Amino acid sequence: MLVQPLIGAAAGLFLFLLIESRVVGLPGTTDKTDWWFVLATYGFIAGFSEPFLLGTVRRVAGTAEKNAGSS
Repeated sequence: MLVQPLIGAAAGLFLFLLIESRVVGLPGTTDKTDWWFVLATYGFIAGFSEPFLLGTVRRVAGTAEKNAGSS
C-alpha cells in the first residue's frame, strides 16, 4: 500500500523529465504560458495511471519469461 504512491510519483517525475527533455511532445507543452498547470495536470494523470503502468510492466515481464523458457 505504501509503494503505490511512490510508483505514482516516480511515473509523474519520469513524464516530467520526458517533457522537459523534449523527447515527448504533448499538447500544451510547446507554449510556456500556464506551464506549471500543464505539468501538474500531466503529472496527476501519470500518477493515477500507476495500475496501468504496473500491468504493462507485468505483461512485458511475463512475455520475457515465456520467451526465455521456450528457448
